[in-house]
Amino acid sequence: MNIVLKIIYLLFSEGYATTSGENLIKKDICLEAIRLALLLSNNKYCNRPDVHALIALMCFHVSRFDARIDDQGEMVDMEHQNRNLYNKDLIQEGIRHLEDASVPSDPSDYHLQAAISYYHCTAPSFEETDWKRILKLYDLQLQRQYSPIVELNRIVPLHKVFGPNAAVGALQNFERSSYFIKNALFYAIRAEVLYELKNLKDSRKAIKEAIKLTHNELEKKHLSKKLRVLESQIK
Repeated sequence: MNIVLKIIYLLFSEGYATTSGENLIKKDICLEAIRLALLLSNNKYCNRPDVHALIALMCFHVSRFDARIDDQGEMVDMEHQNRNLYNKDLIQEGIRHLEDASVPSDPSDYHLQAAISYYHCTAPSFEETDWKRILKLYDLQLQRQYSPIVELNRIVPLHKVFGPNAAVGALQNFERSSYFIKNALFYAIRAEVLYELKNLKDSRKAIKEAIKLTHNELEKKHLSKKLRVLESQIK
């Protein structure tokens, strides 16, 4: 069952954040992944808490689809997304499945990821997001099993809770570790943190590196737009 859930989530992830090409989202793939998971939940032998947790996670992610791309077809950061476009019915469906996924102890990674997505979807605004709880959930994920991707994603709420200097320290520690992954996300986070610290030239270097490592054309276009804004400020 664990392998089946992993395959469904990998299918969903490719639709949710397409790794290459011109489309950021492939809704049909995501909806098919949810359909498969719902089929499992309707089978008495597969109706398990982790199945419901995965469904909740996918529902929360899909609820933000309409806010992730603007009217011009360009990518929108979560910070600037119009939360009125979030699908409230899907959020409620996700909450229902998250409740069905309740376990007394030892939650799965799907539980923790669904909880993180829940806080993102239900926050009144980006600024009002409960970053402390999200940071705690990432800590719990790392306690369960170390993952360099989880550690990298954890730096975002760390930045929001403890500020840019703490985030810079975490980025440096991660870069020096044997688990370091040279990917676009690392440099995109570095660029944001350095920008907040007014280190515009190093922020520009980080964005350029993120663009170089990005294969999705829409995401590359989004980062290039940020680069142009930054370069105008340096001049």
